[in-house]
Amino acid sequence: MKAINSPNLPSPLGHYVHAMKAGNMIFLSGQLGVGPDDNPDREVEDQVIKSLTAHETILRDIGLDRKSIAKTTIYISDIDLWPRVNACYADFFGDHKPARCVVPCPDLHYGSKIEIEAIAYVESDS
Repeated sequence: MKAINSPNLPSPLGHYVHAMKAGNMIFLSGQLGVGPDDNPDREVEDQVIKSLTAHETILRDIGLDRKSIAKTTIYISDIDLWPRVNACYADFFGDHKPARCVVPCPDLHYGSKIEIEAIAYVESDS
C-alpha cells in the first residue's frame, strides 16, 4: 500500500492520509464541506463542490481525474438537503455516474452539512 497526501490541500488534521493506494484502488478519505476556518452556514452546494474538488485535486496529483471515481459515500446531516446535494453532484460528474451510498447522520465535524468519501480505480497498477 502507498499513502497519498496532496501538496495542494491542507495537511490532514487527524491520524489519516488524504488517500491510500492499494493495488488498483485508491481509497480517498472523507472530505468535509467546510474546514476549521470556514463558515458552516455556507450553502450546501458550495460544500459539495469543496468536497468533490478536494477529491479531484488528490486524483490529479497522481495523474487521474473525476472519471476514475468508482464509488462515493455521502454523509449528510439533513436529508431534506438531498435534492440540492444530488443536483450539484450530478452537475459535477456529468455523464459519469459512480456507484453511490447516501448516509443520513447527525452532526458532522466543524458543522459541515456533508462529508464525501470516494473510491477510485487505476487502470494499471503502476
